Amino acid sequence: MTVHLRTDSDGTVFQVWAQRQAMSCAIASMWMTVGMVRQQTLMDTEWDLAQRVFQHAVQGVEWAATDPGEGGRTIHPAAVANNRASVDNMFGRAGTLRAQTKTALEAQGVTVQWQQANGNYPCTLVPARLGVGKPALTSVGWWRRVGGNWQRRGGHAMVVARQASNGRLVWLDPAGGRLREFPNNGRYGNTGWVESIMYCS
Repeated sequence: MTVHLRTDSDGTVFQVWAQRQAMSCAIASMWMTVGMVRQQTLMDTEWDLAQRVFQHAVQGVEWAATDPGEGGRTIHPAAVANNRASVDNMFGRAGTLRAQTKTALEAQGVTVQWQQANGNYPCTLVPARLGVGKPALTSVGWWRRVGGNWQRRGGHAMVVARQASNGRLVWLDPAGGRLREFPNNGRYGNTGWVESIMYCS
């Protein structure tokens, strides 16, 4: 992963982790969240950090403790099954469950208050619960209208850092390491609906 420094409309600078592995948005968002809660820069190597964060989240799965070396590690989706029976499968194809994300954050000493949409999409965030050391890790579903019906076409994990003075929420997006600002209407862009919010401290 690559860390980018991004500045919001108020001039606040954030470290935004950019994912390189397709299904690693949750871990990139967790790393941003843990750094913000602790108000520190995480200096671990990518593999050491991933190993430490996820060893408690993937139950019943043996974590391969072998460091892939300086080149990092990439898992091709065609080489793994579409299930969560191994860490490789999880990062290569299946993605990370919200409950796994919560478990991993709590194992790092982060207090998590979890709000799910429970079918009432989308969720809006409570700006008073955001601030220095209090980000929200969100799960956004990509929704499309197909033949008159709404269908979920995947999902993405991102961090909401704060509410800017213009009233918009500051989103830290691991897809490309972007910082974007959107109104607090439960949406991310045109097709992203906020489905789950983990308020962290």
